[in-house]
Amino acid sequence: MTSRELVNATLEFRNTNGRIPRQLWHLPWADMNHREMVERIHKEYRDDIVEAPNLLKTPTQSRGNSCEVGEYVDDWGCRFINIHQGIIGEVKEALIKDEDWLDVERVHIPEELLDFDVEAVNSFCRNTDQFVLSGCCPRPFEQLQFLRTTEELYMDIMDPPEKMMEFISKMHDFYCRLVEKWAQTEIDGIMFMDDWGSQNTLLINPDIWDQIFCPMYKDYIDIAKKYGKKSF
Repeated sequence: MTSRELVNATLEFRNTNGRIPRQLWHLPWADMNHREMVERIHKEYRDDIVEAPNLLKTPTQSRGNSCEVGEYVDDWGCRFINIHQGIIGEVKEALIKDEDWLDVERVHIPEELLDFDVEAVNSFCRNTDQFVLSGCCPRPFEQLQFLRTTEELYMDIMDPPEKMMEFISKMHDFYCRLVEKWAQTEIDGIMFMDDWGSQNTLLINPDIWDQIFCPMYKDYIDIAKKYGKKSF
């Protein structure tokens, strides 16, 4: 059974071979400090799940390296400050400063991410027996935190400003178009992510999650299903 077959069998409750699929997630810190061990793990326990290459024809406005000491600017214009090599920094200053989101036009919607090399993705998929995930990863809750800072966003969503809700719709439309384009390639699954838990509680009221975020995730999954893709 190939890795792709193993992952599909597992997701469809048909896996009877006694092994679960593998994918080693690690930050560059592990490579920098324990390269030999990381290489040994990869050699002995090959990943069954991989991500497709995301080769952009049009560069985004991002600057710097997210895992290097110093400043990194993401595709949306958010500034991260990093004081430790090998891990990801934090946003210290909001891009959207106004509590009513009147300055939301400062945000750059990274349409450049739609202009990726489709043939490179398809070629990669045809030349591996691994399960291939999309090279895009919508993360609406986290991206909003990067734009506004976590503390301010938590306050905003308790009484959402009109401009914030308008922006969320605009952001979600972009993410849907991005997922749709990736789902039309030969990848096996699309992926999206957000972090919803602290060490001892949920991060927001579940009713707000149901109202604002659950419908967005449903749209991504519906797009994946339309093209016969799995959702991660």
